[in-house]
Parts: sequence; C-alpha cells; structure tokens
Amino acid sequence: MIENGLIPFGLYGKKRATVAAALINDALKRQDIQANVKEGREKAAKAAASALPPKPADPQDPSRT
Repeated sequence: MIENGLIPFGLYGKKRATVAAALINDALKRQDIQANVKEGREKAAKAAASALPPKPADPQDPSRT
C-alpha cells in the first residue's frame, strides 16, 4: 500500500519509513484517533500505578498515629 498507492496522493519519500511517519502523523490529527490515544494513556497510567509496590509507613508521619 505504501509503495504502490500513496505517491499519487502526495505521500511519498525516499524511504518507506518517511511515508509511514507521514501517515502516522496524519492519523494522529484525527479526533477519533486522539480519543484512542488518550484512553490508552489512561490505561497505561492505571496499570503502572497498580504495579508499584506500596509505600512503607513513615514513622514520623503524625497522621498514622
């Protein structure tokens, strides 16, 4: 698809990576894709937070008395 179909649409470059980068950048400008990215970031943040070990109790913390 990249090599054969995109040059007529103005997406071209010396390497396939250049064309792929242009496609990704164009896709990231779409609202529905931005919503998916936001959802993915939220899921990743929750997963990272749940993977952290619990903090040890601070003996000098007055709220823990």
